[in-house]
Amino acid sequence: MDADLTYSVYQKIYNLILSCSHIRSPKAFLETLAKEIKSLCDYDSVVIFYYDTAGRIANTFSDGTKPGWMETYLEYYIDATDDSNFAFQLSSPEVIEKTDRLSSNIIDWSQAKNSHFKNEYINDAGLKYTWAFEFYDMQGFPRATICLNRIKNMPFTKEEQEIITLALPLLINQYRNYFYEEVKDQNLQSIWEKYQLTSREKEIADMLCKGMKTKRISELLSISISTVRKHIEHIYKKVNVISQTELITRVLDDQN
Repeated sequence: MDADLTYSVYQKIYNLILSCSHIRSPKAFLETLAKEIKSLCDYDSVVIFYYDTAGRIANTFSDGTKPGWMETYLEYYIDATDDSNFAFQLSSPEVIEKTDRLSSNIIDWSQAKNSHFKNEYINDAGLKYTWAFEFYDMQGFPRATICLNRIKNMPFTKEEQEIITLALPLLINQYRNYFYEEVKDQNLQSIWEKYQLTSREKEIADMLCKGMKTKRISELLSISISTVRKHIEHIYKKVNVISQTELITRVLDDQN
């Protein structure tokens, strides 16, 4: 990839992330993201599935689908969740490994094994390709799947895949931060006292739980980045964790 293309790709990624940065709810975030992606990765329809913590579909969003299409899909979801070829069934009720794992899958329906679901749902909808990717909460549970569908016989291009794949880790982190609200502020002080954090460490631990990074904490507290890192090192040691994600998970566990 030449230098001009590299700049172009990263500019598109930056604009995509920026366009979603002001959104205040996880649902609005994903629906805005889906609309913004269309200019970078053209699709014919999009479906978003929202899950509860047990991995069940709790809500949906669709755009560009045939009337009644979603209702038909949900009927199959209820009746055929044990079908190994069941579309978009990327999530499991079990907890995903607690990492920033990226789950992304492009389905070429012409290569998919024939099944009742494919014949009655996919073929009827005229789908040729589906690109699905997941978003997680702070504890690593899958909480949503975006499915980009194409009815035209045109695979997702290398550049489209490159842009979305490079942007996804950052977008997933943005999405996960919405679930910090599950950590109730009023309980934090007693948790920090349990781990014998100093006043400054409590302040920084609060910021870490809000998803803030070292540089931002440094700016807000008017202390050097190296000082922030030293405090974070002490916090992690006292709480017995090794990362910001693990710190937030520990706090959520302590509240249960």
